Amino acid sequence: MKYPPKEQLVEKYFHPDNLSSAEKMKIELTKVRDEFKMSESDCGSARVQVAQLTTKIKHLASVLHKKVTLSKDFLLS
Repeated sequence: MKYPPKEQLVEKYFHPDNLSSAEKMKIELTKVRDEFKMSESDCGSARVQVAQLTTKIKHLASVLHKKVTLSKDFLLS
């Protein structure tokens, strides 16, 4: 006996607030790639790579432990 899915629970489950950090990062990288690509098939130009690496560094700096200032200073310099 199968019950139909409850719409409000499905929406709540797949809400962006419930995503893991890695899933949020994948979505952010996709947005950055789409924003900086020069053509429809562009996924590896220097522009896209720099934008993706900058996004990854900002993400790493935000998730580092607050007491670890040496690593954070190294990333931001």
